[in-house]
Amino acid sequence: METIVVSRRKFTGNLDTYFKKIEDGAQLILKWGDKQTIIPPAEAIKDDTAYTKEEFEAMLAESMAQAKAGKCKVLTEERWKELSGL
Repeated sequence: METIVVSRRKFTGNLDTYFKKIEDGAQLILKWGDKQTIIPPAEAIKDDTAYTKEEFEAMLAESMAQAKAGKCKVLTEERWKELSGL
């Protein structure tokens, strides 16, 4: 793993260059004054807040199957008021 030591001024002046290096697996040590911070290499993540159409349809199908099998709870007006604090 490549380690790059860079000043704050140089980093902010060349953001695209340094972010590309981080994406390519480099570790960055950013220094300013008597302080420093380490920016680790970028890691691939899965955005679990978004689903493909296929994933979403599979989740819906599973929920529908559970509802048809009676594995669900009915939200009554009384329960809704209780949960909402009314």
